[in-house]
Amino acid sequence: MTGSLRLAAFGGSICLIALVAIVGGVVGGLIGLQSGDPRGPFDPTLNGGMRGAYAGLAAGAVVATPLALLFARAVRRWARFSPGRRHG
Repeated sequence: MTGSLRLAAFGGSICLIALVAIVGGVVGGLIGLQSGDPRGPFDPTLNGGMRGAYAGLAAGAVVATPLALLFARAVRRWARFSPGRRHG
């Protein structure tokens, strides 16, 4: 039981980081598209939308990492006091 909860904590942490990073990338890209880039949003170079998406992706990952660590710590604590575990 403890092993499964640890695996769930690890998987949940990865999912949390991925979800927040993706949302950050989308929001950053939308903000970047609002910039006054004279080449336009569909230029194949790194224009405002792409720069904003990469910045939002990085910012989302930075914000999500401590949250994921707290989540894993909480699940580890739950595993310690799980009903299937023998205390003694």
